[in-house]
Amino acid sequence: MKGAKIGKTSGNAGCWLSANKTSPWQLYQYFLRIPDVTVESHLNKFTFLPQSEIHSIMKEHNEFRENMLAQKTLAEHVTLLVHGDIGLKSSQFCEEILMSNDLSAMLTSDLDHLTPNVPTFGLHLHHQRSLVDTLVEIKCFKNKEDALFAFKTKGSIKLNGRHMTDSDYVINTERDLLHNRITLIRRGNRNFFLVKWAHSLHRNHTYLNI
Repeated sequence: MKGAKIGKTSGNAGCWLSANKTSPWQLYQYFLRIPDVTVESHLNKFTFLPQSEIHSIMKEHNEFRENMLAQKTLAEHVTLLVHGDIGLKSSQFCEEILMSNDLSAMLTSDLDHLTPNVPTFGLHLHHQRSLVDTLVEIKCFKNKEDALFAFKTKGSIKLNGRHMTDSDYVINTERDLLHNRITLIRRGNRNFFLVKWAHSLHRNHTYLNI
């Protein structure tokens, strides 16, 4: 079962049970994204919780949907089942980092912890590197036009937790590089990209999972 794939239908990209293909955090994220209309059936299918507890969870969930209690319970139980306590704690730690709006206090080791879990790119930081070009290069958007359109949606793009609204923004080495080498980019609610910078004036080069 470790190599099995779940969720093959479109609309919510599938994931693998093998950590080599889907990291524990990515599995955790997958189940956090389960819509309200199907989360109860997923709790029944993928957890060993008794019906009475699932009923209680759903009752509270339906009263305070913004807290995502059902999805969080589902994600925790499935991740624990597949990857054990270490995988669950690692996923929750990644979640804490990624959802923070202030990454300034994070240690380098904390941010490095994201590398196996989040799409990671190595880029050369040259003079006047625009944010829009960077977004396209890391495949956050298919093309420049899509990236430019995103800036019209307030809060769509975040750079190290900061909302970005200027489509002409240029990466600032002093402000935008955590520990002088890392930038976390977020698109929408749960699409994350980690950039590890090499200071160079040469042609850009990208690579995954440094």
